[in-house]
Amino acid sequence: MSPEPLAGPAATAPAEHAPPPPIAWDDYPLLDSGDPAKHDLELTHTGCGQHLCDAESGDVLPTLIGMVTDHHAVCAGRRAER
Repeated sequence: MSPEPLAGPAATAPAEHAPPPPIAWDDYPLLDSGDPAKHDLELTHTGCGQHLCDAESGDVLPTLIGMVTDHHAVCAGRRAER
């Protein structure tokens, strides 16, 4: 016997918050700093212009990806409120 499909308000209630849209990875380049004294590249979100961090020697990709995904969740939420 197969289980019955979910019914009632829990099955039909809309989610409180829709998930953010997929990350546009090309919107997060590593750019040269405008400061000639800095040698590190800057991880920047071109969509909103926010500088997320300086990418330093020894940084690993999972750390930078974490910075992007954390920012994306907040930035996408701000865009949805507008």
